[in-house]
Amino acid sequence: MPRDLQLFLAATFIFGFSQSIVDSTFNNFLNETFFINNLQRGLLELPRELPGLLTIVVSAILFFLCSRRQAALSNILCAIGILFIGFKFLNLNFKMSYIVAFLGFITVAVLISMMKKDEPVSMRMKFQLRREYKLYYWLTVLYGTRKQLFLTFAPWVLVTVFKQKTEILATLLTIGGVIGIFFKPMLGKAIDKLGERFVLTTEAAILVFVCLGYGFSKSIFSETTAMFIVFACYILDQMLIAVSMAWATYLQKIAVKPEDVTQTLTMGVSIDHIFPIFLAVLGGFIWIKWGYQYVFLLGAIIAVINFVSALQIKTKPHN
Repeated sequence: MPRDLQLFLAATFIFGFSQSIVDSTFNNFLNETFFINNLQRGLLELPRELPGLLTIVVSAILFFLCSRRQAALSNILCAIGILFIGFKFLNLNFKMSYIVAFLGFITVAVLISMMKKDEPVSMRMKFQLRREYKLYYWLTVLYGTRKQLFLTFAPWVLVTVFKQKTEILATLLTIGGVIGIFFKPMLGKAIDKLGERFVLTTEAAILVFVCLGYGFSKSIFSETTAMFIVFACYILDQMLIAVSMAWATYLQKIAVKPEDVTQTLTMGVSIDHIFPIFLAVLGGFIWIKWGYQYVFLLGAIIAVINFVSALQIKTKPHN
């Protein structure tokens, strides 16, 4: 195995490990440390989503760095950000978790820096919206809003409504990750054989029931049954996030020119973060005003719109 591939695989493993520490503890950390309300939880997504919104700007600013150095820099910034989260309250139980995550991201940056140097990618490309990709842009907006809803409010339901601790969220993330090892290759084959439209409409249809499970299981079933339904929804949602690979394959099939793919994917990242910022704030307001059930009812409506929109995809599956 080439040395650079060994370093890349090691960096990928450590990055996933470090990110999992953050994902499994962050909502408990916010709830148990700062006692924030649901609207404040939504407002916190404003600064968190801003870097994604500025992807195009950052890509242009860092044009002089090769992709390897950009990746190393991004992990250094991750490490600094994680360190600053327990920074003022060094007696917290979360301190050690975030120190480990900090060291993990630093290690990833070092491993990537040790890889063979590559040339910077020219940033002469023009980032512009093209009419030919309007359906892709729209689907990206819907995917971003759907992703935001579950990244922000799904774990918040587990933490604040069902009173689950860090170890439970970590266990659910682990289960979802293990299942994903087998699910993602199967999903890739499904995209090839059945096409993006089938996969994306199926995902949207399933997502309607996931939203209803999150929002209304506690109103219909006993607390224990509802809790396990929400657990299942959380794991299923993790699996469905992987459907995002269908956007990339769809774009490749409809691209007018090969060089459009990279440009449009980068543009899609920024579009992905525009509406989710407002959705996070809106979701927090809805939670405060009417209850968390209506946040996920909104999610179900978005899923229905996503289903109808995905029906407009016109591509052929691979033979």
